[in-house]
Amino acid sequence: FIGKQALKDIARDGIRNRLLGACIDGAPLPVNEHRWPVTVDGKAVGQLTSCCYSPTLQQNIAYIYLPAALATAGRRVTVQTVAGNREAELCELPFVKNRAVDNAA
Repeated sequence: FIGKQALKDIARDGIRNRLLGACIDGAPLPVNEHRWPVTVDGKAVGQLTSCCYSPTLQQNIAYIYLPAALATAGRRVTVQTVAGNREAELCELPFVKNRAVDNAA
């Protein structure tokens, strides 16, 4: 099946990259049309893949793809946005818990 070799590689080598959520500081950002670079201590380490302002959470939220070794909730990173550099805090997904699922347990 398609992907069999990839699964074998992951089982052997481990996961190299992870997708985490991020809450980005500052005023509302526009939806991004291109990936934005993500840095830690001035070193490029990953990419922001999607970003939008959440009226529910009243903050900018995003998906950030970066090496598994750096993918820790609570870690601070810098995102190079169209509005300049912004600080962001990584978080686990989902951004909002599904209350219907939580109450069913």
